[in-house]
Amino acid sequence: MRYEARAALAMAGLVAVATVGFVGLRQAMAPPIRDLAPGASTPTFAVRHPELIRPSAAVVASVAAEDAAWRQRYAARPGTASASAAGSLWRPSPRQRLDDSVYALMQSDRLGEAIGLLEAWVDRHPTDREELLKLARLLNQAGRSEEALPRYRQVLALDSAGRR
Repeated sequence: MRYEARAALAMAGLVAVATVGFVGLRQAMAPPIRDLAPGASTPTFAVRHPELIRPSAAVVASVAAEDAAWRQRYAARPGTASASAAGSLWRPSPRQRLDDSVYALMQSDRLGEAIGLLEAWVDRHPTDREELLKLARLLNQAGRSEEALPRYRQVLALDSAGRR
């Protein structure tokens, strides 16, 4: 018999043995068939620590007290004396304070004051493209388009200088 034929017979025998083995293993691993009515089964999940799912009033009160203490120490309202006295973790940058002030003035329809703040900033920081664009848009919104156009041109000049 040739070598190839013997190898093919050996491979076929191996496949047959593996098939029989896997079929038997599959039947052995299958769960037993039960004839139970719906709802007659026993629960398979047990809650070990129900207090973690539904905490008691004492636990809720202790968490609320910890939260209140943290808020008193770290989360004082911005702009109040207690915020700076408490040593807040975050202090806004001058630009962030400018943006916050401009936003507050715009919300209270005090566009002239907001424009004044932005103009003072842009005079000190002539290459600040974002604030310059905000100033141009605010001037345009206030109906002062003749003042807005040179500001838009400044923004375009900054953009073209940045591309070189």
